[in-house]
Amino acid sequence: MKTKNILVFGILLVFTFFSLVSADVISINSGGDNQLIINPDTYLEGFFFMENGMPVISSLILNSSLGLNTTNENLSVYFSGYDPDEDFVTNITDWRLNGNSIAVLNMPFDKNVVELTTGAIRDYSSYGNNGTLGGGSSASAPGWNSTGKIGGKYIFDGANDYLSVSHDSSLNIENEITISVWINAAEWESNYWEGTIVGKDDWNDGDSHGYVLRTGNNGRLSFTIAQDNSPNWLESLTSQLMSVGNWYHLVGTFNGTHLMTYIDGDLKDTTVISQTLIETSTYNLGIGQSPYDISRRFNGSIDEVKIYNVSLSGEQIVEIYASENSGYQMKNLVSQETEKGETWQVAVTPNDGLIDGATVLSGNLTILDSAPEDPTQVNLVSVDASNESDIDLNCSAFISDVDNSLLDVEVKWIKDDINQFTFDYSSQVNGTIFYNILDSGNLTLGDVWKCSVRTYDGNSYSSWVNSSSLTIIDITNPVVLIDSPLSNEIYNYTTLEVDFNVSLIENENMSVCLYSLDGDSNVTMTEINDSYFFSEPNLGPGPHTVDFSCNDTSGNWGFNSTDFEILNEAAIAIDLSTELGGSIIWNIVILPVNNLDAFGNNGSGNTEYWVNVSATNTNVDLYVRADGDLLTVGLDEIGLGNETFAIALNDQTVNNNTNLTMQTSYIKIGNNLVDLDAIYIKFFLDAPTGQAAGQYLNSLEFKAVRNGQVV
Repeated sequence: MKTKNILVFGILLVFTFFSLVSADVISINSGGDNQLIINPDTYLEGFFFMENGMPVISSLILNSSLGLNTTNENLSVYFSGYDPDEDFVTNITDWRLNGNSIAVLNMPFDKNVVELTTGAIRDYSSYGNNGTLGGGSSASAPGWNSTGKIGGKYIFDGANDYLSVSHDSSLNIENEITISVWINAAEWESNYWEGTIVGKDDWNDGDSHGYVLRTGNNGRLSFTIAQDNSPNWLESLTSQLMSVGNWYHLVGTFNGTHLMTYIDGDLKDTTVISQTLIETSTYNLGIGQSPYDISRRFNGSIDEVKIYNVSLSGEQIVEIYASENSGYQMKNLVSQETEKGETWQVAVTPNDGLIDGATVLSGNLTILDSAPEDPTQVNLVSVDASNESDIDLNCSAFISDVDNSLLDVEVKWIKDDINQFTFDYSSQVNGTIFYNILDSGNLTLGDVWKCSVRTYDGNSYSSWVNSSSLTIIDITNPVVLIDSPLSNEIYNYTTLEVDFNVSLIENENMSVCLYSLDGDSNVTMTEINDSYFFSEPNLGPGPHTVDFSCNDTSGNWGFNSTDFEILNEAAIAIDLSTELGGSIIWNIVILPVNNLDAFGNNGSGNTEYWVNVSATNTNVDLYVRADGDLLTVGLDEIGLGNETFAIALNDQTVNNNTNLTMQTSYIKIGNNLVDLDAIYIKFFLDAPTGQAAGQYLNSLEFKAVRNGQVV
């Protein structure tokens, strides 16, 4: 306090002293620290009455951190002022959203209040929830002291001291709430339900009501709310044990699903709950004592009591702690607390410990739209991580915007640095991973792809953000399918041309296919219609193994092998009668003639024409065909349509009940024959009129094959 040069006369000193005493200007407070209490509007200096000068806020500015007023900026209040008496001044700030305080109770306790009248303790919020010392009783009034955490504080004796705030609808918070307070305990209560710091709680009619911040349980912080329409209480309880004699910043907050407690800006406990509302209480709000149970009291100092009807972010709680721990009221509001379209103000009231100066309001600051944040975690991957051309590509990105729940997203697909496709997606959820798929039909071996993503919030675009590049490769081995020879296939000829055929399952281009027979050197196969072919002639009898290997253009190899067998030389053989060793001979003397027997057929008894079959490891089909028309030198031909034959199995007497006409194509005359089976044959000729007499002949071909084999 500035010294005032006062001429003091002895008689006036004496007179003034006794006048002051008689006027009860000076009093000694029996509570707290036995501070000298002086009428707030008047003080003594040299025993003369002096008017205390009112502190003044001369300028007040509310700014955003970048000056753009967007949702991603912090807000700060700047002010200057003075006190005419050069007293120490605390500047009490009250942040207001759309004209109303976000704190429904803002009690810094910076002004020494001794009056017991209702509402003498000022609430600096716009709601006017003023408090009363001791409920109006001097015996229950806590003592004030100027050495609080910021400015003054109230000291509670833990026996009967408390402050009371009348019930008001603004204090009946149902949704989100934050309680912030500084304490310095003289001792801790042992029971967890004791040590009430701030409470508007009761238990009536079988139900719980309200909320309470307390420090029972030997110095553990508890924030408790009443479960809606239930007798139950829900609690966030810290494990940390606080010490007596130290200042702590305590916060309890509820956002509808989470109860959280903070000590000195650090989150200490989180309780997840399913309820969405707090059951309200009609009781007054108590500071230093429960309004419902007066035995639940706090012993120690309390300062800077604030109750918010919002759940403050962890970032804002850290800001409050840092600011108040440095001796300042909350000067900054972090960006997490603002949304697009909101209008903010700050009210600042200076206090010199005795009186308040005039409250000054800042100008309005309206929160504007900020551009969406640039996408992060932009990644381009093959769906199965193979990077192959037959696998879809996936472009993903984390999209976010501080003031928009829905975003439009644009995706560019870029191949070899040239944009190929652009896709637009509207109304994507903010704060999530966005996905976009490119079909594999657009991919070719060797392509180099990347994707680029940007977002739009309806007003502004983010920047384009590219993924890293991805090259389309081939790492899959071709699948070799053997078409021939099939596994364990048996061939019945000693001299045979075997076809080696393979087809492939392959997503890229092939380079070459090879085969190795019985471990010999590799032989290159010929590509025909996406398959590979080679004929191996003149294979010898016995078992064989053929190994196939195919290589694609990316150097991947596929392998397969098969075994097959060629039976020995005696597997199938036929033995012909002597007369069948040459041509069939017809002697025609008289014409015309019907059913003329071929020469050597006696027509009765045993036939001279037969075929014997030899077969091992297989059954046999026997075929015959004629080698053209009957003919003789210098004479006309007789067509095969005039020649027929009849057959019998294991019967040397062959009748002509059923005759077959000779043909130049194969006719099956024996089916599924076994070793030593015989076929007996008779031949017949119808010689037409006018045909010249003479000897005619034709040749026959017999063939035996494995049963079922096509000839």
